[in-house]
Amino acid sequence: METHTEPPAEESKRKEDPGQLRFTQILAELGADRVFRDQWQLCALWSELHRERPELLSVLEEVFSQAVAHLQDSLREKESLEQALIRREYEHDREVQSIYEDMESQIREEREKRKAQDSMKPLDRSEQLQEELMMCEQELEFTLTKQRELESRMSSLRAEQAASHEQNQLLHGLNLQLQEQLDTSREGLQTALNQLELLQTSISQETQGRERVVLKVSRNMQREKESLMRQLDLLRDMNKRLRDDKDAHQSQKRMCGRKRPLEKKGSVIGDYMQQVLPATRHVSSSSEGANCFVDRLAEAGDSRATANGRAGIADGHSESTEPQSPQGTGVVCPQRVFKVVFLGNSGVGKSSFIHHYCRGSFPNNLCSTVGIDFQVRNVQLDSCTIALQLWDTAGQERFHSITQQYYRKADGILAVYDVTKAPSLASVTGWLNQVQERVSEGAVLMLLGNKSDMAEREGRQVPQREGQKVAERYQAEFFECSAKSGHNVVEAMTQLARLLALQQDRQCESALLLGGQSTARGRCCK
Repeated sequence: METHTEPPAEESKRKEDPGQLRFTQILAELGADRVFRDQWQLCALWSELHRERPELLSVLEEVFSQAVAHLQDSLREKESLEQALIRREYEHDREVQSIYEDMESQIREEREKRKAQDSMKPLDRSEQLQEELMMCEQELEFTLTKQRELESRMSSLRAEQAASHEQNQLLHGLNLQLQEQLDTSREGLQTALNQLELLQTSISQETQGRERVVLKVSRNMQREKESLMRQLDLLRDMNKRLRDDKDAHQSQKRMCGRKRPLEKKGSVIGDYMQQVLPATRHVSSSSEGANCFVDRLAEAGDSRATANGRAGIADGHSESTEPQSPQGTGVVCPQRVFKVVFLGNSGVGKSSFIHHYCRGSFPNNLCSTVGIDFQVRNVQLDSCTIALQLWDTAGQERFHSITQQYYRKADGILAVYDVTKAPSLASVTGWLNQVQERVSEGAVLMLLGNKSDMAEREGRQVPQREGQKVAERYQAEFFECSAKSGHNVVEAMTQLARLLALQQDRQCESALLLGGQSTARGRCCK
């Protein structure tokens, strides 16, 4: 091992510099004072760090200790290999020396034997010596062959030693690479854990926001339900007062005994309108003067409410068979309320259809509706009670301005035509065009072909396929029914209630989804 001899000037500087003394002392403690060749360069580096960057001295000491440890391991490995090689050469020399000594002893013995035999039998002795010489040559050749084998084994051992040394260096480099990969994997794992914590926090906040939105929507639904129940009570009281006024007016007419000209028999609200306005006023002007009153009734039916827990609507829903109306004895609190408006020409059977659906019978003497009429029917679908507000509109042209006010916020629109009168179907298309311009988004449309019982007797003028085409054009449900026989009356209204409930479920789900997305967007923008 070579050591570095410093110049006298460098030696004197080293003795005077305390940093260099400390460096020499550290090398001595590590046992590396004879390992490095150019100690003065390392000493200069140590002194410079000691003066300028003393905080890096601990790092340099650690590097020196690791380098010295690796160098010492390499030196020890080299010394062990050199000692093994020396031992192997020494053993080989000893073995060859012993072979040579044995051969010399044998040769001396053979020479003595030959001398003895030559004296007795010169000829036989010469032959014997030749044979013995040949044997000795064979033995010598065998020995040389064995020596060559030993030398080849030594060379193979040296090659294996060099390969082992290279493999050791390769494994050392691989160990360093694996250590770096392990550090990188740990950093990546820590980063992933931090991201996971952020995601968990975000999910928790989003869940809380969704719960708040659901709670808010539920409260709004409950308030709407309570408001609608109050409006229904108001309508029931109004209907009762109207009937009382009608009975009082009829009794007063009977008491007076005067003959009055026949008047149109209209709806309950129509009677009320004719009583409060002067008798000399024209019917059309009375309908125009009642617009404000009708507007208040329309606003009373605009809202709809649902219970906090939405009842699911499926194909297996059961339907109540007993008709329920505002005049029923028992008051049932519905979970859902829907506004349904009937449209169509005068005389197509809208009022008869509603009367048969609500009371289970066909009215024989029912006159045209004046202005607007209103009925309520409760439908039981599984565990969900649905209240259908049935708004019967007048088909005459002079009431169109009143009828159009009821399109607003209508949940369902039923357009009715007469299968025995083709013009009624043509008028329905006009009604449906107006509906598409004014109706709320998501309203359910249904087309009803009434008076199917009279199709064979009086002749059908509107084929069923034509009605289906009109329904497909406006994306509406289609039924042919009979308000007199009750054919498809309950079935059509049950299907309408089911579609209204499904549409409301979809609107609630979209509202909840939009509420959750807006909460998430607001949180991301913060």
